[in-house]
Amino acid sequence: MKEVLHIFCGPFPSYQGTQALVNQTCELSIKSGYKTTLLTYYEGLKKKSANFEIIRIADFPPFKSYKSGVSLTKAILDLSMALTIAKLIKKRRPHIIHAHHYEALIAVKIADPYKKIPLVFHQHAMFEPELHTYFNKRLSYFLKLSGRQIDKLLPAWADRIVTVSEYNRDKMIAHGYKKDKINVIYPAFSSNIETPQSTKKDKNSDNRIKGIYSGNLDSYQRIENLINALNILDKKYLNRLQIIINTKDNTEEILKQLTKDSRKSILIKPMQDFKHTARLISNCDFGIIPRSLPGGMPIKLVNYLEAGLPVIADIEILDSINQYHGVTGINTNDPVEFAETLKMFTLNSAFREEASAKTINAWKIFNKDEAKNKLHNAYRLILEE
Repeated sequence: MKEVLHIFCGPFPSYQGTQALVNQTCELSIKSGYKTTLLTYYEGLKKKSANFEIIRIADFPPFKSYKSGVSLTKAILDLSMALTIAKLIKKRRPHIIHAHHYEALIAVKIADPYKKIPLVFHQHAMFEPELHTYFNKRLSYFLKLSGRQIDKLLPAWADRIVTVSEYNRDKMIAHGYKKDKINVIYPAFSSNIETPQSTKKDKNSDNRIKGIYSGNLDSYQRIENLINALNILDKKYLNRLQIIINTKDNTEEILKQLTKDSRKSILIKPMQDFKHTARLISNCDFGIIPRSLPGGMPIKLVNYLEAGLPVIADIEILDSINQYHGVTGINTNDPVEFAETLKMFTLNSAFREEASAKTINAWKIFNKDEAKNKLHNAYRLILEE
């Protein structure tokens, strides 16, 4: 059996979308008929078992953070990843290396500079719109340019590119990459049953309309867009609305930004496990994605739509997703437009129900069998080259 060695420079597993996509890709790799191994950091939620082999580097220097971004500790750990990759190449001679995002791509380049092993680069997001969010705002212009150059140059190290959206593919083509070297593989729903999960609320819940944001609070998520909208929403609407924030992160800072009235509409629900988050989502009326950075495909969008929830999201991130799939695209950077949309979702039950019914159309995009077939085809093509 041919082996695919997946590389992810980060803690694994965790409740974050990136790790969920890594896990899903490894599972699809198995279903495509490949022996699948994942090399990752030492840190991770060790209780979760996997259907594939997980190899972890040593916990040195110690690293316990789950936040996205750049750090000196991560840079040292990524060098350790590169050394381990080199050892695995020599010992196991995998047929394909699948590098998840840029850190893994760099580590593989260090370990295998002459590309002895065919390399797939899985671009989870583009760096041009995202890199600057991890640093001081005064560096934004320089970092956007740097991110653009990373997006333009580094994928050339790989034999084949996998992206998560048509937007990313088109950007790569604009950077000079050939279309036939790029595979668009959307994140997939967990099931292939084309019936959204029930969105009926618990019997003990109150009569308020419930929206949910489920995810981390890193700067690129732009949670402040949601806060700004709530702060200008009239009290009579706030009294009818409850926004659940489901996160593992400290929420003290965002709570400080809320007015006295808008604070009453927020309910913090710490992340516990995947099943708990799924239950929370299924008991809400709509999902919220406040981020406005293009170049990725938020896993929370996939989770909301699979549960049959209509979604409020920024028009910049939606790619080919739209109202036909139950998603209302807005400018989330505009607090007035965001607040008006929250008001509409709160008052207009017919609109919510119609949008919820349309989420079934998203199954064609986030189809698990199609994702598996596309991954299998990417691997087939790279082995034939």
